[in-house]
Amino acid sequence: MGWGRLGTQAPTPRVLQELNVTVVTFLCREHNVCTLVPRRAAGICFGDSGGPLICNGILHGVDSFVIRECASLQFPDFFARVSMYVDWIQNVLRGAEP
Repeated sequence: MGWGRLGTQAPTPRVLQELNVTVVTFLCREHNVCTLVPRRAAGICFGDSGGPLICNGILHGVDSFVIRECASLQFPDFFARVSMYVDWIQNVLRGAEP
């Protein structure tokens, strides 16, 4: 979900975008959740950074980066895995020093 470009050279959209994706493991590290859209050039792009990866109403990732270009058929999109940062998030919300 996001307001990012619909392609590397495309303008930003006027309507909030959302996309159904598949979670993949190749090239992905423990602190990331990686996604692809099978058989379709679609995914996160410039302007989407910080956007959510939501599954069944639960935030699982925060849009982080792409490899080479937007909407790659070869490389997944990378999201920061929220579960790796829960303690830090809770400390910040409580006003504790990070």
